[in-house]
Amino acid sequence: MVDAIFTPTAFAPELLLALPPITSYHEGALAVEAQDATLGDILQSIHDSTGAVIDAPVLNERVSVQLGPRPPAQAIVGLLEGMDVNYVILGGTSDQDRLLHIIVTPKTGPSPRSGGPALDKPAAEARTRALNRFSEETGGDEGVSDDGPQAPRDAPYSSTPHVSARH
Repeated sequence: MVDAIFTPTAFAPELLLALPPITSYHEGALAVEAQDATLGDILQSIHDSTGAVIDAPVLNERVSVQLGPRPPAQAIVGLLEGMDVNYVILGGTSDQDRLLHIIVTPKTGPSPRSGGPALDKPAAEARTRALNRFSEETGGDEGVSDDGPQAPRDAPYSSTPHVSARH
């Protein structure tokens, strides 16, 4: 009996099936690995691993990423930063802090009044609910991520995130 070896003669990436994302949550650290998976599938996998509530629209943007292990909020920021979304992360700022909730909303055009991003009514309501809940649970705004400039961190993370996305 002869074993058959299949060698494709032409590479057609659109014909390949994307593998499901792989996430692990162990001792307070989240790791995410995905190759050409949808952002929605990655967030679902994070939910499955951490139990965090995910509020997000259908997110079909394809992403390849390898992050962590690191505190969940840092891994999620690494995943979502640079995407065309706004997000709020509740909890998960350290290995002692359980990830509670992730809210993701699409970015919209600039607001005529402020020149900044405008939120449609559902996105504004989701943001308000998230910030109120966060304030009630923590008593402040520590750990809130936004689209503004970030202060430099004193020490680099042990694993460098690599994220690529295509529309």
